[in-house]
Amino acid sequence: KISDDQLFYCKARGINEEEAVALIVNGFARDVIQQLPMEFMAETQRLIGISLEGSVG
Repeated sequence: KISDDQLFYCKARGINEEEAVALIVNGFARDVIQQLPMEFMAETQRLIGISLEGSVG
């Protein structure tokens, strides 16, 4: 779960909630994703984006 403090921090800097969630999730997953072969990296990022669509609100 993303903490309310993380969301507050992003919102205080003008980032809307949906973008903040995507930013936090991608930041958390980046180290793992970067270890994947390039074709899997792109697909994983695409799937994360799809799974986050509409997840806020």
